Parts: sequence; structure tokens; C-alpha cells
Amino acid sequence: DQAMAWSPNGKWIAFHTHREMSDDVWLRPGDGSRPDKRITFLGRGAEVGWPRWSPDGKAVLLDGARKSDGNSVIYAIGVDQESGAVTSEIREVRAEGFQGDITHAEWLGNSTVIGVAKEGPGRHVIMTLPIAGGTPRVIHRYATEHDFPGLGVSPDGRSVVFAAPAPDGFYQIFRKAIADASAPI
Repeated sequence: DQAMAWSPNGKWIAFHTHREMSDDVWLRPGDGSRPDKRITFLGRGAEVGWPRWSPDGKAVLLDGARKSDGNSVIYAIGVDQESGAVTSEIREVRAEGFQGDITHAEWLGNSTVIGVAKEGPGRHVIMTLPIAGGTPRVIHRYATEHDFPGLGVSPDGRSVVFAAPAPDGFYQIFRKAIADASAPI
């Protein structure tokens, strides 16, 4: 089990696990009062990433392999943070015109996400995308051999941090203003 995230109300913990030969997101009651329950069914080999609750507690964001071609994409699933019930089926958050693997995403409010993706060998991009899907907006492009560098968003949603090699070759944490978005991909 890995990549745990508390629901905003503290009632549930979303986490990634390979339990029951899956590669899915499960929910665990924060108080341990009930058994864990599986909320996604992407299946073994989907390489599901870090689940993240929306700020309003109505959805969980995750990345995982698309069954049709194996590319890593962003998914969202509706979840009621009071009961843990799935309120809407898992759906892909389509990044129109983008061909790379999105390896991690975080929420920017309730209607936008920010993700890091591998465009090609050693080439990554940080981009924003409406939760409804659409054309991504590039925040930053950078070189790294780290396939799953991850990212973090500041509490005010104005900056993103990520790991990348510094000019001396050692990995460092870098900060980039999100308002610096360039034209769509």
C-alpha cells in the first residue's frame, strides 16, 4: 500500500495497492470501523499512481494506464466523502493533443488539475488541464532521466515544485510560478 491521501473531512484514506491482484485505488475508513473497499477496477499492470482528493471532497484524481494503448493518463472518479460511495464512474481527463505519459497530477481548486508528464526520453512537461478535459497549458518543460519525478502545489495554488537535475547534475527541488503558463501544447 502506498500514496495515501486523506479526504478533506478526515473520514477516508484513499490509497494505491496491489491487493487482490489489482493495481487500483481503495478507500479505508479513517477510524478503521469498516473494511477497506476498492473504488477503481483498472486491473493488474495499470500502474495506478497517487490518488488525490478534490478540495471539496467530491472526487478522487489518479493516474493509471489506459487499457487501449497502455499510456499513463489522468482519471477522476466521483466519491462521496461522507459515505465513501462512488458517485460517478471513473473517467479519463483527456489531455487533447498530448501524446506523452502523465505520471502524476494534483488539484488546483475543484475544476483544474496540474500534472507532470513524460514527453519523450529525458523530456518532461508540467501542465494544467481543466478537470473536464481539454487542451493542456504548459507551465514548464525540463530535462530529467527520472521517469516519475512527481510534483507538489503550494497551498495558495500559485506555485508548483518539482525535482530535476541542477546544472551540477545533482537533483534539487525547483519552484515555478503557475501563472507563467505559456500557450497550449
